[in-house]
Amino acid sequence: MRNVIRLFLAVSLSVYFVSCNSPKPPLTVTIVKRYNPVAIDTVKNMVKIGDKDKVWVRMDELIVLKPDDYSKEDVLNAFKNAFISIPKLSGIKIKKYCNECEDKVILLEGNDLQNYLVRMAPGGGDACPNTSNCNSSQQEITQNAIPQDSIRVTTRIDYKPTIDFPKSANQITLAILDTGIDPLDNYFVGRTNKFFTDLQGIVKGIDVTNDNVSIEDMAGVNMNGYPTDGIHHGTKVIKIILSQLPSNSNVKILPIKITNSCPGNLYDALCGLYTAQKYGADIINASWNYQANDDIYRLTRKVFRFLEGKNVTIVAAAGNDSLNLDTNKLYPACFKDSCSNIYSVTSVQKKIGGFVVVENYSDKFVDLGVSTYSNDVFKVPKTNNTPITSDDYELCYGTSFATAYITGYLCREGLVHSPKNEVIGKIIFKNIPVSGIPDKVYIPE
Repeated sequence: MRNVIRLFLAVSLSVYFVSCNSPKPPLTVTIVKRYNPVAIDTVKNMVKIGDKDKVWVRMDELIVLKPDDYSKEDVLNAFKNAFISIPKLSGIKIKKYCNECEDKVILLEGNDLQNYLVRMAPGGGDACPNTSNCNSSQQEITQNAIPQDSIRVTTRIDYKPTIDFPKSANQITLAILDTGIDPLDNYFVGRTNKFFTDLQGIVKGIDVTNDNVSIEDMAGVNMNGYPTDGIHHGTKVIKIILSQLPSNSNVKILPIKITNSCPGNLYDALCGLYTAQKYGADIINASWNYQANDDIYRLTRKVFRFLEGKNVTIVAAAGNDSLNLDTNKLYPACFKDSCSNIYSVTSVQKKIGGFVVVENYSDKFVDLGVSTYSNDVFKVPKTNNTPITSDDYELCYGTSFATAYITGYLCREGLVHSPKNEVIGKIIFKNIPVSGIPDKVYIPE
């Protein structure tokens, strides 16, 4: 638990909003302080703010974790009234909201809104700036790169299904929160039984990235359609996981698109997390990360503790910058010390006498290392051919793919809901203790 000293304004601005027809207590939004930006990037529309931990956040946006028993309209009106004395913030609007998670997370928009620290009561609500995710967990393709003009987009504009992801007895639902999926990839031929599909046998998933939201009528985010993958990051993650599963596996994969590219943004990631839980996810692959100041840390820890309470396992990438996470924290990987449901994964390379860490490391925050195929790269399958030759896979580096191997391992061995200490004990290769390298290393089959 962090010991954070908060400096409160001498005069707090508090507002109240209550429905005339509701007995619930008034929703209170209190402005605690205003951060002074230390840097601004007008090209990327980002600003750097914070107290001790200063991070880049998106201008004019604020993520709100909606208090229990209140509507998004309650939240919007409370914020409008809270900032009524600040003229340039009189036009606060709802930019996006997550209707698939009952509006639990909302994205507000207003001039310089990211600079304000607020508190909400009652009901456990919270707010923080919107930051970027993915950061450095995005891969760099070392061979067989996909030409930009050959990327396939598989849209079906006539397809407007009722979202339905039925869960049978003993089924494990695996949510992949990433860039979506290319359902026409050759590797998925004969494997669509591992996915939820429509009547035509096309892979179904959820896309939470739609920005075309009417702010005036609050039409909501369109969660229907195919979560297509323009950069194939999510597709590669899914292929690695599938390569670890037997043909009779009880795992069903649910692709949830939280970004079109890297970086994405934290709001869409949180919306994806809540949506995954709503549709019965037992395990979530999170091959992405984000930085956090105190406010982002506080709000997002609530989300991951909520998932912990729902018995949802998270496999998280440690990141790719060769950083010590003890002093350069990235989340959700660094929540593993406070949430028992999170596995933090990095990449390691086999050397004479042991392993060396390839990417981000930490004795405290990293649980597992995954041994690379060669040097610092992993094999990503391209075809179903046997025996496998060098033409049947491509080489990619990054903890995104190390994470996918651990997710596949947990699903294959039926360990998704097993206590974490028991699971780590089953990974049989004991590493020679070296500072910054995980005690357990998984060697992919």
